[in-house]
Amino acid sequence: TCEVCGEKKTEVITATGHSYSDWTADGDNHKKVCDCGDAVTEPHAWNAGEVTVEPGEYEEGEKVYTCTVCGAERTVTIPALGHTHTMTKVDAVEPTCTEAGNVEYYSCDGCGRNYTTEDGSEQILNVVIPALGHSYNEGEVTKAPTHTEEGEKTYTCEVCGDSYTEAISKTPDHEYVGAVTKAATHTEEGEMTYTCECGESYAESIAKLPDHVWGEGVVTKEPTTEAEGEMTYTCICGEQKTEVIEKLKPTYVPGDVDGNGLIETRDIILVRRYIAGGYGVEINPDAADVDKNGLVETRDIILMRRYIAGGYGVELL
Repeated sequence: TCEVCGEKKTEVITATGHSYSDWTADGDNHKKVCDCGDAVTEPHAWNAGEVTVEPGEYEEGEKVYTCTVCGAERTVTIPALGHTHTMTKVDAVEPTCTEAGNVEYYSCDGCGRNYTTEDGSEQILNVVIPALGHSYNEGEVTKAPTHTEEGEKTYTCEVCGDSYTEAISKTPDHEYVGAVTKAATHTEEGEMTYTCECGESYAESIAKLPDHVWGEGVVTKEPTTEAEGEMTYTCICGEQKTEVIEKLKPTYVPGDVDGNGLIETRDIILVRRYIAGGYGVEINPDAADVDKNGLVETRDIILMRRYIAGGYGVELL
């Protein structure tokens, strides 16, 4: 526009073009924006990627891809490589008192893991069986204590034979045990000696016995129904005495030859027959020998008859 006359003219102004910002990441794309508000969006241009964590047999790895335009990054998981076991069988070992054992298992030489089966289908984390520990008995006194020295008690494992000892305290004083070293008699004193385990000893006298001390006695002659016996007693001093043992009472009644408990005419008849020859007669000859002269004779019949008649002047032995 002319400032004097007001006439106008038009001239073309060349476009300056957009002034975009740097590329920035926007999700799966990147974009740039002009000051005028215009925007350009394009997908990321990923490079070949770089492995940042190497995968293992059991561990996954990582690979990072970088956009060559905007510098954005994305991380991709790399699957684990997997593992083929190389198994070695380990036999079971029984534990002892001091050493641990183990169960039977299979160990992979490659990964070092342990399994219950050869195919590696079941892993086992603990294969160790703990040591059993000693099982000691109640102990045995292997050295008795005295009042001058401690004793010793030994405990032994009932499984493996291992042992250990414990001290036993000294006894508080002498422990004497008495024994008669000389017996007292009615003529001399005796002696009691007391001895301690350590060997020390002392003696005390035992008073004389007030009189002979007779033993229980020994039958030196057995009594019979016809003769007395004899019992001999011996004193601890050696002196002896004897006592008479009465005759044994007969197991029959003199004159009762048939053993019915009565002295009667029947007994006389049996004795007479016995003297005559004894055919068909069974009597007790000892009972028939009433005068004890060793013979069964007419005199015995006479004594039996008198006894039955009243017994005046008759004594049946």
